[in-house]
Amino acid sequence: WGIGIPFAPICHSYTRVMTDFFDPEIKRTGKDLWEASTKEKVHCCPMLCLEMDSVREYIDSVGGSDFKFQMLIAGAQPLRKNQMENFLTITEKLIVTYGSTEAGCLAANFITK
Repeated sequence: WGIGIPFAPICHSYTRVMTDFFDPEIKRTGKDLWEASTKEKVHCCPMLCLEMDSVREYIDSVGGSDFKFQMLIAGAQPLRKNQMENFLTITEKLIVTYGSTEAGCLAANFITK
């Protein structure tokens, strides 16, 4: 993609309304998301917090990675402090957005180390 957003997370998206669980029929693993993102060498990636947790678990299981996003966008689910610290190991900037599906983005903030 010309703007650096990976195709796979968009294709894997599914309607979720502020839930902390995945429909088991459509769940994608952290490996799926990470391999798609690194293969496409993306700069920016939108993911739900639980998807990012899954990606971090996969990266830890393979001993780490040299690849790092320039920006990672988190939203739709609450972001905990320990998650934020973990996500900053795979991205230079973390963008946290909150809003409703109907109203679009209501608030956003850049988080860096």
